[in-house]
Amino acid sequence: MASGNELTTLGAVRDFLKIEAGDTEDDALLGDLILRFSGLTEDFLGRELLGLAADNPVTEHLNGQNSSFVQAKLYPMENTTSVKQSFDQDWGAADELLAEVILDEVNGIIALKTGFFYHGFRNVQIIHDMSTTRLLGLEQKVIEMVAKSYQERDSLGLVSLSLKDGSMTKNVATGNIFKQFLSELEVYGNPSGVL
Repeated sequence: MASGNELTTLGAVRDFLKIEAGDTEDDALLGDLILRFSGLTEDFLGRELLGLAADNPVTEHLNGQNSSFVQAKLYPMENTTSVKQSFDQDWGAADELLAEVILDEVNGIIALKTGFFYHGFRNVQIIHDMSTTRLLGLEQKVIEMVAKSYQERDSLGLVSLSLKDGSMTKNVATGNIFKQFLSELEVYGNPSGVL
């Protein structure tokens, strides 16, 4: 499931660890750890998260399958500006439904108000921002676990292999650091992906 989205930056981790600007010896290892813990976060939550490089707003197209609600793929949401429904996916001519739906932006749920449509959602387009405040909490967890793994790299046997054979850091998902990381992620949701 891991998408390759980095949930933090090398600069943020280096600042957290107070690594001097000219000391780049372990940057490959730190980069590998960032990718690994970002991927573990997405895997645990069961869905893709936008990395820090993502642009807001985002546009999503969902198949409502005649249901009375749809769930955005990229949530938590904020500043939802448009919810449209179209039978033929001609979004320029599609009906704007923002005033006719109930939004649960934290969980990414868009529900029809009672009795609005008897048939449920069809093809849906939503335009919204990703909630940076919620993602910042996840970013901080990734930074902390990367830093902890880096600080304990000798006892964990971590080395970066990325410059040698193209593979990534191994042995991250072992031991107490991994268990601690997963337990700290539980406050962001369960493995079904609800943040």
